[in-house]
This record gives sequence, C-alpha cells and structure tokens, in this order.
Amino acid sequence: MLSIVIVNWNGNSLTQNTISKLILNERQKNHRYEIIVVDNASTDNSLELLKTFGESITLICSKINLGFAAGCNLGARQAKSELILFLNPDMEVTSHAISEAVDFMSLPQNLKVGILGIQLLDEHNKITKSSARFPQARMFLAHNLGIDKIFPILGHNMVEWDHNVTREVDQVIGAFFLTRSDLFKELNGFDEQFFVYFEEVDYAFRARKIGYKSVYAAHIQAMHQGEGTTSSIKGRRLYYLLRSRLIYGRKHFTPLANGVNFANTLLLEPIARFIFLISKGDRSQVKDLLQGFTLLYRDLPNILFRRVKQ
Repeated sequence: MLSIVIVNWNGNSLTQNTISKLILNERQKNHRYEIIVVDNASTDNSLELLKTFGESITLICSKINLGFAAGCNLGARQAKSELILFLNPDMEVTSHAISEAVDFMSLPQNLKVGILGIQLLDEHNKITKSSARFPQARMFLAHNLGIDKIFPILGHNMVEWDHNVTREVDQVIGAFFLTRSDLFKELNGFDEQFFVYFEEVDYAFRARKIGYKSVYAAHIQAMHQGEGTTSSIKGRRLYYLLRSRLIYGRKHFTPLANGVNFANTLLLEPIARFIFLISKGDRSQVKDLLQGFTLLYRDLPNILFRRVKQ
C-alpha cells in the first residue's frame, strides 16, 4: 500500500479535484492507497470541502499554518506504508502513473533510490523541466547576472536537458515526491526550518550523504498546474523563497559561499529583479517585489542569528 500526503492551504476546489480523481482512480483500478490530507489553517472553504470526503481520506486539521515542510511531517506521521508520496494540491495524477512509480521503487536494483520524481506536464501539455543540481552560491549569482542564460549548465535548474530520459539527478521538485518511509524516518523528515521551498532540496542532499539516490523517471507522467495555492500571495511567496535559500546556504555552504549568497540575495537580487520587471514592462509586480524584500529585510536578524539545525 502507498501513503499519499497532501498539504492544503486555501486550495479550495484545486485540492478537491485532486483528491476526487485519486479516489476515483483507486476505485476504478482497485488500487490500494491511503490519502492523508493536512489542512494548514485554511481561511477559505477548503475545510468544508475536505470534510465531504468522509472516511475516504484521513483529515488532519492544524489550527495554525505550520508551513509546507511541517505540514508534510505531520501527515507522514500518520502514514502506514513503506512508500510515501508527497503530492501538491495542483497535481493531476492517474492511477497508472502511481502504480508505475511504486513498481519502479520496488525493483531490486532500485533499493538505493530514495526519492523518485516523474515527468511533469504543464497546462499546455509541455514538459516542465523539474530536476535541478544541488544549489551553490555561484549558481544564484550566475542567475542574477544573467550568465546562466548564456551557459545554462552553470545554473541551478537543469534547463539545458530536455527531461525525456530517465536518469539519476541531484534533486526533483516536491510536486510529486515519492520517498521511502524508512529513509524519511532516518532523516527525521523534512527540516521544518524551511517554511516552504528548499525543504525537498535539503532532504535530497541529506539523503545523498547517507547513500540514497534521487531519480527522475521520464516514462511516468502527470499534470502539474504550478503555483496553484500561492499565486495570490506573490510578495510573500518571494519572501519565503529567498528566506529558505538563505537558510539552506547557512546550513550547507562554506562560510565564504554563505557570505556570497547573502550579499547576492540581499543586494544584487532586488536590483536584478527590478530591472527585469521594468524591461518587460511589467510594473504590476513591482509592489510584490517590494513586499517580498521588505519582509525579508525585517526577518534578517532572525535568519542571521538563529541557530541552524544541521
């Protein structure tokens, strides 16, 4: 059996549709998996919609928004299976894709595959390039300077690769993140220092250090809308992204690289992003940019001086 964990925050009908299709697929194909949904203190009508599923799901309601990493951990504690699939609320996954992913992880030669990601298609049926290299400070610097546009291999995301071949990668994004329960327990789950973003990167990095691989499976497909539940809070989303990047750097970079990462993120990045928006003629997002960096600067003492768990 497979345990599927979905963390919902104001997902509304998006989460409802994902769960409905999972339940329908399970009944039609006679597959067995448990669906665990963590509602992270949603303020829309998500909770009412989730309650309509009754005993078809295990519903966990948090009174506060714990963040994505902590929400995943809360759901995983209820999992009873050897494999746990962390699934975004904006995913459309068929039972065939799920069974193929489980079968892949069950092959004797794949016992050291600790994490599996699959080929994700956007709303236009185009492949999303969803694998990446482990981040380094120079990659973020190259991005802000535009160098990775000329030399994509110097960037964090593996955009130079067409994602049509199954292969080992450093990390896959967390939209469809299949991992082993034993490994999840050994790593103590996702690091809750990451409210959202970079939690799966950190998890994959720690898994690699103890001998487990991440694999991208090109022969298994699912639809991913992307930015589903955070599209309405772009400024705050930017803040969480940059905050998590800084925490990741403090945790895994050398002191020199960490300093470069802070300088790049706090000084160069706001200028680079502003120039990019103006050059596109997109002034509507300048307000979101200002909000994101204002929140980041306000939180800087906490980011700088907090004790980072290794």
